[in-house]
Amino acid sequence: MYAPRKNRIIIDGEDKTDSVERCWYTSRPNRCHVIFCNFPRTYSYVPSKVLWLKDPMVFDPQHCHLLHKGRRIEPLSYIAAFQQGSRRFWYVEYANGTGAHYKGADVELVRSCLEEPPAQDRFAYLREVAELNPLKTDDGQKLLLMQYQKIDFVSDRSAAALYLNPGKDSPRQFPVPQLIYPFGCNASQQRAIQAAFGNQISIIQGPPGTGKTQTILNIVANLVVQEKTVLVVSNNNSAIENVVEKLEKQGLRFLTALLGSRERKTAFVETQAIEKSIPAEIDSWYSAGTDSPEFLRTIQSEAESLQTVFEQQERLARARQELTGLQTEQLHFEQETTIDPAITLRRQMPSARLLMLWNELQAAVEWQPNGLFDRWREAVRWFLLKRRIRRLFDGLPRHPKRQDLQRLIPLLQRSYYQVRPEELTAEIERIEKLLATSDAPAMVARLSDDSMRYLRSRLAARYGKGHKRPIFQHITPELLKEYPVVLSTTFSSRSNFRAETLFDYVIMDEASQVSSETGALALMCARNAVIVGDSMQLPNVITDADRLRMQAIAAKHTIDSRYDCAVLSFLESVCRVFPEAPQTLLREHYRCHPKIINFCNQRFYGGRLLIMTEDHGEPDVITAWRTAPGHHARGPFNPREIETIRREVLPSLPCEQAEIGIISPYNEQVNALHRELGGGIDVATVHKFQGREKEAIILSTVDDQITAFTDDPNLLN
Repeated sequence: MYAPRKNRIIIDGEDKTDSVERCWYTSRPNRCHVIFCNFPRTYSYVPSKVLWLKDPMVFDPQHCHLLHKGRRIEPLSYIAAFQQGSRRFWYVEYANGTGAHYKGADVELVRSCLEEPPAQDRFAYLREVAELNPLKTDDGQKLLLMQYQKIDFVSDRSAAALYLNPGKDSPRQFPVPQLIYPFGCNASQQRAIQAAFGNQISIIQGPPGTGKTQTILNIVANLVVQEKTVLVVSNNNSAIENVVEKLEKQGLRFLTALLGSRERKTAFVETQAIEKSIPAEIDSWYSAGTDSPEFLRTIQSEAESLQTVFEQQERLARARQELTGLQTEQLHFEQETTIDPAITLRRQMPSARLLMLWNELQAAVEWQPNGLFDRWREAVRWFLLKRRIRRLFDGLPRHPKRQDLQRLIPLLQRSYYQVRPEELTAEIERIEKLLATSDAPAMVARLSDDSMRYLRSRLAARYGKGHKRPIFQHITPELLKEYPVVLSTTFSSRSNFRAETLFDYVIMDEASQVSSETGALALMCARNAVIVGDSMQLPNVITDADRLRMQAIAAKHTIDSRYDCAVLSFLESVCRVFPEAPQTLLREHYRCHPKIINFCNQRFYGGRLLIMTEDHGEPDVITAWRTAPGHHARGPFNPREIETIRREVLPSLPCEQAEIGIISPYNEQVNALHRELGGGIDVATVHKFQGREKEAIILSTVDDQITAFTDDPNLLN
């Protein structure tokens, strides 16, 4: 007898193992001889008719899944692979004891990263933290915990495997394919899109008004062209609905499936025939010219030409910002600084040399001796510096002392504030003339138009020419062939399809508002991930009580700080887990008046943003209103502020009420504003208003005294 798990006998393509009593080969004649159970006769076969498989590799069904043509074979109690030359054969046993044989070409083995202890422990930690999530079903069950309780397998090919066990493998890098930009782009958006396609994990930091949605749309468009699938998730429905609306404006909504909750899935199934119908004009989208490789090369050439223009635009924005800042500094300098009239500069110098000399003199004034060698070196420097300043300045003593240097610094500062603005003004004029000759808007429009033409032509080839779209009665993975773009809340991302379904990409928007235990669910759904957010905006909300519980859970699992749900948002966690992953800051800001965004730029972003809007001298762009002195706050409610907003602030604004938004840190103040002002003006907490925009925003701070809550930089930003 042959132990079935150690040998398999395949005769004429049929597994006969269980009925074979004995099997052997002879060389003369070249035959394979078989005696079957309960049949004493010996049967002889040409060796090519018999496949005798030996020495299997056995896999644990708990940590390995077997997919046959993309669909999981289940439930299994035993998995074995037999290798014969370059061919692989599989034998499995089901939970009911029956067995089956599969050919290797149709079968794929997928391992779970949870067989590794580090991933196991981190997953257990996230599962326990998920129990604290307050969202519940109608019958009181905890929704996020229910999601985790269904998970016993996380594909080692998913982005989650890297996140849960970054020490095992590093994120992969890929050659960047030829890319298109149908929704337009700027310099930093280009870099972000290229990073997304060149790396398994990439991070996009998108401050307000810098085009996060535009970047996401371009990534989605390229994935569709490459016939890949993408899951777009966000912590709130408004963000993903915004993506759908932008696609709909271009006639591309038929590519999307808005899923997630049970209600959304039902709505999709019931309305797909109407809402998701392929545009009647799709055949007219086809353009034979786009089939030529030369057309795609033209798009790449247009994108490369724009890089030079983008560099000039960036330099122009930086020069304008620097000039505005210098003018403010100069005003304060002239009001607060006295200059010794007896000392003058002998000749004008460029700003770079003035700044260098200014810093050198300041260092000499502040120098403190530190050892013999340091004294000797400084003596040499001081000797050379005295010779230089005697040549540069009039009115100094013949043998200047160190204290004389302090009289020179204000003079250098004044000269710098005179020379540098002149240089910047000349540079601004030069770049403006250069950009006027290149016609940057027309170049961006041409790149966008050619890219959209290419995208639509590819879609016409795929969905046109009488393509009949099937109507799906259920949400199955086959749906992705018709709807390659699936949108969902982050919370529901894992429940859209069967566990073995892996998207090519997941794009997570508003990741700074996502908790790590929720974000990890989305990473389990895809091979590659693009994480989009802003670490300077609002994080996910955690109560003090839950924070203490999370700390206790982390201590129990000895979780390192990179995964600490009590401290980090998912965006911050990903940045720490993958410090080498490319992080692209979307720098160009197009939304606010320069005075408004420059406050945020200097206060929160270290001056790294490039302000692309222009200041035309509008008055009262950013204004602080003070109420009468006194303690007017009643906890999280301030009636005096509401009265000031109603009687003074609102009448002063040149906008219609529908263009005004009022925000406050406290729900009680928001509710009171609703009662006092009625429904004509949008009023919400800062958390609920994030991501929206209005012509004018009123911030009601409520507190009489500055508190840690209202002075939180993320909330203020």
